[in-house]
Amino acid sequence: MMRKRYFAFFLVAAIVCLAAMPSFAASTRFVKDSEGGIVEIPAEVTKAAPLIGAFAQMTEMLTAGSGKISAAATNNISDYFKQVFPDYVKSNPNNYNSSAVEDLIASGTQVVYGPDSFFSDDQKRQLASANIAYVAINNIRNVDGMCESFGIIGSILGPEEEKRAADFVDYYRGNIGLAKLRTDGVKDKLRFLSVFYSADTYTTINGKDICNEYIEAAGGINVAKDYMPKTGGNTLIVDAEQIVAWNP
Repeated sequence: MMRKRYFAFFLVAAIVCLAAMPSFAASTRFVKDSEGGIVEIPAEVTKAAPLIGAFAQMTEMLTAGSGKISAAATNNISDYFKQVFPDYVKSNPNNYNSSAVEDLIASGTQVVYGPDSFFSDDQKRQLASANIAYVAINNIRNVDGMCESFGIIGSILGPEEEKRAADFVDYYRGNIGLAKLRTDGVKDKLRFLSVFYSADTYTTINGKDICNEYIEAAGGINVAKDYMPKTGGNTLIVDAEQIVAWNP
């Protein structure tokens, strides 16, 4: 009987001691990049650096303008962007550029995310040495890739942002689906060509560009969908004769 009392006493004492011990929250967590790699990042991300303009906009939307951008692709940040997201001016007052390793270090950035091709292996080692996590987000050429990208950005920024990202994906896919539904019966589809002009050169987009999906969802036909220039390369240069031949 005495042994049982002692055991009960020690059990209660142990429970009280455990309850009184301070709890230590994890200082890091893990996210998955677009290539399936696992990246360790801080448990709470307060300074993030998107590498492209679209990701800066997505970051602002998902964080509800709570000032988490510490560096960005500054050439994509317009005065209108700053007007819509005034927190950006406060969170990146020195206009740090996310594509410059020195700026990322100076800004105190915790996580940088975007296409893997932005940095060399040596630059990635510099980032790692400065305890800056790098999350590759490579697929932005189609709707599925963009949806995946939104989810990755949400998972980097935190639980609330991850939930907003999921809600936005539903909204985004829903609008595209609605457009397809409403244009499904269109018989005489518009023959469409997207043309950009710069430095005396015309360029266009083919079926590998996400805008091709938008064109088709809107009931159009991208006349350059299968176009590949004879010179090869990623830039789709097109001349005036070809544009006339397509007759958009």
